[in-house]
Amino acid sequence: MAAKKTSLIVESAKELLEEKGMNFNQWKKEIVTTKKLEIMEGKNLQWEHSIVEEAALEVITNDLKQRRKNEKNTRESNKNIEQEGVEYT
Repeated sequence: MAAKKTSLIVESAKELLEEKGMNFNQWKKEIVTTKKLEIMEGKNLQWEHSIVEEAALEVITNDLKQRRKNEKNTRESNKNIEQEGVEYT
């Protein structure tokens, strides 16, 4: 549903720009270029914060997955040792 809203918004803007004699593709290119430059120059702190949070979440997720894998392997190893039994002489 969000995709349809976005599409409707873009289509509406395109129509308005055309009414004003502006080329939508040129306008779009200018907007995207401006945003890219802001990002490269460190002027878009909201984007930067969002990207850092996304990367941090990935670090946490990967670490948790690895810990669970290690715990599972440890439990399986302990279970195998218990099943085999160890005799000390």
